[in-house]
Amino acid sequence: DGRIEGALDAAQLLRREGAPHLLPERLCQILEATHRGPMALYVVDVDGSRLHLLAGDRSRVPEVIPAPIGIGPEIPVEAFGALAAAVASALPGCGSAPLVLADRALGVLVRPDGASPGLDESALEVALALETVTGYTDVIHAARRRKHPAPAAEVQQNLLPPRIARVSHADVAGGVL
Repeated sequence: DGRIEGALDAAQLLRREGAPHLLPERLCQILEATHRGPMALYVVDVDGSRLHLLAGDRSRVPEVIPAPIGIGPEIPVEAFGALAAAVASALPGCGSAPLVLADRALGVLVRPDGASPGLDESALEVALALETVTGYTDVIHAARRRKHPAPAAEVQQNLLPPRIARVSHADVAGGVL
């Protein structure tokens, strides 16, 4: 079926995981076993200027990676090269793969010890699992914030559609800060 032996499956991850707020750390543990090395998950902050560590060994990777390439907490396809460059600048020699959903990324999967076969496929499954679990916990949103929004702003933000949308012959992007 083209899958890498031992590769992640988002549906299995979600069925196996008991507490949604523990999923990011559990994902790192599974990724470390799968890719035989340390792993880290980063998400883009709410203004699209930095990557914040969601899960991983804080002694091996920085808490924040400057990456002013996002449109709100999402990275457009056109900026994936800049994303890889920002991560490589902060962690020379690392392997990385964007956490892609449709035509945007919500963060990046990083292997500090270098590239690993199947890293891109794992990143796709991780992105799907993280996006699915966001309806059950705010741990991912909390990692993206540098300051807490007012309750009214939080409600408004959750009512908005994705910040990046593709329509015939055009890209539309927007956000509320």
